[in-house]
Amino acid sequence: MPAHPSPADSGLDRKGAENNVAPVRYRISVRGRLTERLGSAFGGMTLEPAPGQTVLVGEIRDQSHLYGVLDRVRSLGLELISVEPSPADQASGQGPQKAETSTEERLTP
Repeated sequence: MPAHPSPADSGLDRKGAENNVAPVRYRISVRGRLTERLGSAFGGMTLEPAPGQTVLVGEIRDQSHLYGVLDRVRSLGLELISVEPSPADQASGQGPQKAETSTEERLTP
């Protein structure tokens, strides 16, 4: 049976968190207007109102953090429109490629 790589070999630190990974600024669009109170559930994210939607903008540390934010969107019953790195990160070549989610692809519990 092959041995698992050590934390030093896998790029993980002792706590299991990835090291040398810079946060990526994301834009997460949800349908409707969020109040400041509801927006406070997304600590550290800025609310940007747009026609018929609200865009949550902020730094996401890693994939686990992104999934946590998306889980909060789902648990609050919000309709997810799109998830994408902000244009500044795309222009510099940092972060993942654009990832959109249509309204038909809503998250399920």
